[in-house]
Amino acid sequence: MTDSPRPSDFLAPGKVAAAMRAQSAEQDRHDAENHWPKIETYARHAEEARQADHMAGNEDEADELELIDWPALASYPVPERQWIVPGWILPRAVTLIAGGGGTGKSLLVQQWLTSIATGGEFLGLRPVAAVPTLYVNCEDPTDELHRRQHDICNAFGRSLHSLQNLHTLPRMGLENALGHFDDKGRFIAGDLFHAIRDHAQRHAIRVIALDNVAHLFTGNENDRQAVTPFVNALARLALEIDGAVILVGHPAKSAGSQFSGSTAWEAAVRMRLFLDREKDGDGNESEGSARRTLTRGKANYAAKGEQLAMEWRAGAFVPVGHDTADMGTDERHELAFLACLDDATGQRRNVSHATGRNYAPLAFERMKAAGGASKRNLGLAMERLFKRGEIIADCDLWKDANGRHKIGITRSQAVPRTAPNGTPPLDPNGSPERFPNAPNASPERPPERPYVLHTYPAGPEGPPPYCENEWAARQAEDDAIADANGWEADS
Repeated sequence: MTDSPRPSDFLAPGKVAAAMRAQSAEQDRHDAENHWPKIETYARHAEEARQADHMAGNEDEADELELIDWPALASYPVPERQWIVPGWILPRAVTLIAGGGGTGKSLLVQQWLTSIATGGEFLGLRPVAAVPTLYVNCEDPTDELHRRQHDICNAFGRSLHSLQNLHTLPRMGLENALGHFDDKGRFIAGDLFHAIRDHAQRHAIRVIALDNVAHLFTGNENDRQAVTPFVNALARLALEIDGAVILVGHPAKSAGSQFSGSTAWEAAVRMRLFLDREKDGDGNESEGSARRTLTRGKANYAAKGEQLAMEWRAGAFVPVGHDTADMGTDERHELAFLACLDDATGQRRNVSHATGRNYAPLAFERMKAAGGASKRNLGLAMERLFKRGEIIADCDLWKDANGRHKIGITRSQAVPRTAPNGTPPLDPNGSPERFPNAPNASPERPPERPYVLHTYPAGPEGPPPYCENEWAARQAEDDAIADANGWEADS
């Protein structure tokens, strides 16, 4: 054990801090061996670092507190709740999706992102708007992602040509830590974090899915003082992209657990969803069942406990009881028309609703994606799709080699200002920057709400750190909740 600092050492603040940290080295080693870092160690190190910085004159410049001026907001309407997927995925927040190994979390996330990117329905849910998405996958090779996406497109009646808004980043076998923790316990974002954020901002991506936490988080999952700043960094990312961040995780080993590690995972996210296999009457998993249930375990702004039932079929999740063999003839022809339209668009072949050599039903009749549907049936399907607003005619599609605009039919990415269930869209102002295809988009945005009108200095040291008793109280609360729920650390 290192000797205590001498009075003369106080002339060198660095020596003081080094000596104090050396005195706690033995405790730190004991903490590491027992996996659960002791709260007293964190409190002591935080106070030592603060004192050393103060003695050395190295304090950070004073931050300013930006506060809401409530009287100034009195004349502004109350903003409506916004959603990415009504009731299930929030913008400007982190959603945790957990589930046991082999339940299909990655498939669920990839399929859901496809739905959001294309504006299509998934498990009876439709996104408020078709927006670009980014899927960061750390576990599957590109070939597997390709096979999975092929099955997803078949389930949705789409082709790969329609996935311009679905950005997928395969990271299997690479270093995937989003950052590290410094000696003061602060989360420092790394190169991958910044690369993801920059790509999302360049491409107006509104939903980022990170699969999964075991590859991306380098801290101790049982330590709330590591979990909270990590999730806060993801929440800041959601704010910066004005969208949602989905984090994929695993449950602990204990029966009934719905997430692994500290209860800070539960506290820090705004939505927590759990994917589980079908259970029998005794609560045990049904052997060989293809059915899954997605449960809303935590929801700040929606009813807790609501479920979505699904079953795995032909490589994708579909609503329980859904079978393409039972699909009506009209629906099959409509899906065939849309699949052909996607292929034609991807091949830069514009088609028209007007009779002629590029009449869409005539061109599609000869395509494999038509599945043998006749020109007449494809024409009737086209008219139904026009009537429902799922396709649009005479759209400016692209420029040819001579710079001439090509006109034709395209899928409609536009959505109503209000969804069928009354949920407002993502941007109540109809921002043309975020939704270039949205109808009724306002040409001019109203002035920003004056949420911040005054700033106040925070002082040279910011808010005071927790004392040891406060750390102990927070840890005791964490342990009590874990014990009450039968949760267990997953080591």
